[in-house]
Amino acid sequence: MSKEEFQELWDRELLDGWQREGSMAGVKAFFFKKATGLNDYEGELDWGKVDTFLESCALKRYETEYVSKQPVRAFVENRSPNLSGCLWSGKYSHDELLEAIDRFKWTPLTEEQKTKFSKQKYQRYRKGKNSLTIKARELTKKHDWNTVK
Repeated sequence: MSKEEFQELWDRELLDGWQREGSMAGVKAFFFKKATGLNDYEGELDWGKVDTFLESCALKRYETEYVSKQPVRAFVENRSPNLSGCLWSGKYSHDELLEAIDRFKWTPLTEEQKTKFSKQKYQRYRKGKNSLTIKARELTKKHDWNTVK
């Protein structure tokens, strides 16, 4: 496949992922399977191979960091609000948007946004690590109303 065909396939998968309300990991997986000719039922993907393949394709609307679990709709909204508005309006078909997708301004994340996302991720990790778990049922009857009365 040529570079233009890879780019068209990536854009199509990006728009289909937006329609399915999927995550960027799903878009990456579908793109990799279609570009390499893998069947859907050939086991687990090696995400290292997927990322190196996507980097080698040099796609316009692809970023390697901070995108794996992010919803496609949030990804498109952060990078191109005008494209997101057209998708939300529903006035245009996917073919019309695919023809015009290069005309939409696409801005990758700035360093400020990247540090913000990494700090949020670290805070979520820290919060999860230090959180208390409240058990729904205790093993002893020490605080049971029938015995405390």
